[in-house]
Amino acid sequence: MKLFAVLSLAALALAGCGHAKEEAQKATQETELRSTKWVSQCDTTNIVWSAAGVKSSNVVYNFQSGDAAKTIQFFNAADCNQSTLIAQATYKGTQDIGTDAAGGTARILDLNYLSVVVTISSGDLVNALNSSLVPSCGINDWAVGAGRDVTTAAGGANCLIVAKPAQSFDIIHTDGQTMFLGVKDVAHDATTQEKRPVVLDTAHGFSKF
Repeated sequence: MKLFAVLSLAALALAGCGHAKEEAQKATQETELRSTKWVSQCDTTNIVWSAAGVKSSNVVYNFQSGDAAKTIQFFNAADCNQSTLIAQATYKGTQDIGTDAAGGTARILDLNYLSVVVTISSGDLVNALNSSLVPSCGINDWAVGAGRDVTTAAGGANCLIVAKPAQSFDIIHTDGQTMFLGVKDVAHDATTQEKRPVVLDTAHGFSKF
């Protein structure tokens, strides 16, 4: 009886240590994620704004406030140089880092984007969007540097260039220098919990920004 009690206490202690370790790892991940912004590699493929002079784009994640912000930046040069930024779309919402995933090498990351704001930095692009020939999310008075909320129009017939805010069910890991999300494919496109990625995309990391 005494032996059983001792073993039970030991099991509880080990369980407590395991939980404490998991909570400590989660806290470390959150601290690292919120310490900086994270920028993807420069992408010169699949440029949906090519007709507007866009030649490259990247993605910036910002968890510094405790919420989620994802900004897609568009450039009129092929190297994603900030001096050539002509437009950006910023999605904002909530984020939650959950339990271990991918065999303990990552954690669950749930994002719920609720709004999207587009900011134009180029006079030429502003003029194009304000013309009657270019679909511009129902806005015809764009101005340089003025962010416009296009949440209700996003994904619509004349705003297809901006995707609708949506939920993302992903996995995440950071070593403090690089952030990795999950590999996206048809079966794991992060659109539902059932389609959550299961492998980290270590070939496409996000660097401190």
